[in-house]
Amino acid sequence: MIPLTSNLTVLTELVSASALLYGGVTDAKRREISNLVPVLLLLCGLLRGDHLYRVLSLLVVALVMWVCSRLIHLSAPGGDIKLLCSLAFCVGLRETLFVMLLSLLAVWLTKRKDGQIPLCTYVAPAYIIARLFVDPSIARWTISLAFGIIYAGALIYLRRNPN
Repeated sequence: MIPLTSNLTVLTELVSASALLYGGVTDAKRREISNLVPVLLLLCGLLRGDHLYRVLSLLVVALVMWVCSRLIHLSAPGGDIKLLCSLAFCVGLRETLFVMLLSLLAVWLTKRKDGQIPLCTYVAPAYIIARLFVDPSIARWTISLAFGIIYAGALIYLRRNPN
């Protein structure tokens, strides 16, 4: 892992967090995730190196999603699968599984009645929390706090102005 002080690391952190926040807001509003989000996550993963580990992480997450869909007889939308697989390529298996667990916990706590879950809306803040556990430096806290405030503001705005 490149230290956070590296310009490349800061760039990939900002791009991946921005992409997820954009995806979370659009998923909350339109119930779809733009293809731009997984593409940006994949590009960030390419810039971070260790490509074999990243490909294996992507394959493991794809397998986990497939097994879960077979066990509970639900089909996850394609955008959610693309999102989680590209996230696995971007940050690795351990962080992606942690993000998935945090997202599932948030979904369970909110108990949506309509059955439609805008997954990226939950993945974005879970990603920011997971990144804090990986590197609890002051720079990471500053970036995460700024993105968290922006994201919360965007979601509050969407709730007040649904159209």
